[in-house]
Amino acid sequence: MQKSNFHSSLSFKSALLSISLLTILAGAGVAPGINKIAEAWPQVNLTMIKLIVS
Repeated sequence: MQKSNFHSSLSFKSALLSISLLTILAGAGVAPGINKIAEAWPQVNLTMIKLIVS
């Protein structure tokens, strides 16, 4: 039996899922600190600060 290629392997699927979850987790990690960032830089528009999450 032939070995499956890398794209259909479990390690590839795990790596792809991990990388895709980084964007979600990064936003969840930064979002609680938005108010503190706004307090630290009061001269910056809040909309610009919220762009950090995206």
